[in-house]
Amino acid sequence: MKQAVVGLHALEVALPALSYPIKDLAALRGLEYDKLRFGLGLENMAVPDANEDVVTLATQAVIGLMTKQQLAPKAIGRLYLGTESAVDGAKPTATYILSLLESYFAPQYGHNCFEHCDVVDLTFACIGAVDALQNCNDWVANDPTRQAIVVASDTARYRLNSTGEYTQGAGAVALLLRHEPALLSFGKYWGVSTAGVHDFYKPIRSQRKSQLVQDILTAAQSTADPAAVLAALAEQEQPLLGNADADLQVHDDTPVFDGQYSNQCYLDRVQGALASFSTLSGATDLMSERWQGLLFHLPYAFQGKRMASSALMRELIALGSWSSLFPDIPVEAADEKAFAKSDYYKDFVAHKLAPAHLASMQVGNLYTGSIFLALASWLEAQKDQAISGKLGFIAYGSGSKSKVFEGELQPQWQAAAAHIQLHAKLANREVIDSSTYEKLHKGEGQVMAKKAKLVEKIGYRLDGSTPWLLTYQLNATINV
Repeated sequence: MKQAVVGLHALEVALPALSYPIKDLAALRGLEYDKLRFGLGLENMAVPDANEDVVTLATQAVIGLMTKQQLAPKAIGRLYLGTESAVDGAKPTATYILSLLESYFAPQYGHNCFEHCDVVDLTFACIGAVDALQNCNDWVANDPTRQAIVVASDTARYRLNSTGEYTQGAGAVALLLRHEPALLSFGKYWGVSTAGVHDFYKPIRSQRKSQLVQDILTAAQSTADPAAVLAALAEQEQPLLGNADADLQVHDDTPVFDGQYSNQCYLDRVQGALASFSTLSGATDLMSERWQGLLFHLPYAFQGKRMASSALMRELIALGSWSSLFPDIPVEAADEKAFAKSDYYKDFVAHKLAPAHLASMQVGNLYTGSIFLALASWLEAQKDQAISGKLGFIAYGSGSKSKVFEGELQPQWQAAAAHIQLHAKLANREVIDSSTYEKLHKGEGQVMAKKAKLVEKIGYRLDGSTPWLLTYQLNATINV
């Protein structure tokens, strides 16, 4: 019986309307631009406009994907979202996307046209969309009529003046999974390495309301009684502080993180997942021979080439290839830093890694979408090259987990990659200055993009039977 060929048929990238030059951020913060540019690979940061978020970006990506592929809603059995920037604490952010999709496609396909589409969010820091991909790929494989869309959508936001600020980014990538795909078929082996650590996390913080009010009164040099203030707020039915709860729970989307520890966790998990994949597949020449390109999760553009050197050096030594490649350096004297500067490794980076870096350099970190932006970048950069074989995916999510898997390029992948048009999307953004960037980051900025957007965030509706409802609107049909 012929084994089903299942995988990625098409993908669509949606980017915020704005970008901010890293050179300007370096000048604003008194940082050395050359270190950010040539050390980390940072050139521009994608910045969400005041009316953009994970829902608007994800919806735009899915509409673009379905429009280009001429997909009817009834053809999509699953819409799974990977995100760590959820807009709701109870129901999936994917339901917000679904609602907008129904509104967009209703004139052509009728109301409730996505009624039989299964939706859910998967959250595991930057690897949640990879989990969604694996889950949906297995689901599609069981029935040749099934198709699924996996969306990765996130905003990577850090404190102003923090060490993570210059890695920020935002965007969404929508992936169409089906039988007989045009781009990649995914293999059956998935290497996994997991540990429960706190290299990066977003805690739900509890604050005693009486203390919070006291701190505000003290800062205002007021002698008012905190209990009396809270009682007055309760009488006015103030939605946050005027209820009977003693504590106020606050979720801050900016993470608590330890950069050096997170890098070590990344390296540890990747090594474990590579070993797992090697054991499952029986392959020992993964990076040097088996994979024609490598797609890493990229919290910054050059993370992949920084992390790959040690794994590749160990692989070459284990394969017995070291002595022929470096006859003047005994195995026992092999040094990772020296290897990373060798002509062999520079050539490896240029051919297998660098094409995936290009988009990240212009966008920044996409969290769950980062590895798929790297894929889009690699496919578009290499579409004129006669390349066949397999691509290796090396995913990571803080907390922490790595998954290693592979996709095989399909015979007509270059033609399918031509529809990605990532370079045009990067060029179609409006550049903002430092003042505008800081206002938008603080939530004080107004909508800056001159061009209309397909979908916009309106804000919270506080009154009526559905208070605190986050609302969106679709504009007239815009070319996607």
